[in-house]
Amino acid sequence: MSKKDMILDAIRRLPEDADYTDTVQEIRILQRIEEGERAADEGQVREHEDVRELIRSWTSG
Repeated sequence: MSKKDMILDAIRRLPEDADYTDTVQEIRILQRIEEGERAADEGQVREHEDVRELIRSWTSG
């Protein structure tokens, strides 16, 4: 599926009352997913436990 098709599908799934902000947010989510997949393909990942520790550091203020 092309990127254009993916974007159009995402827009079609939005509710009828969606506005420009909703539309842009949906497209941005698709972009972020693609960026994450690319990073994973390039080996730019963190171990599960490393992520847990990172999140704990955010919440242990």
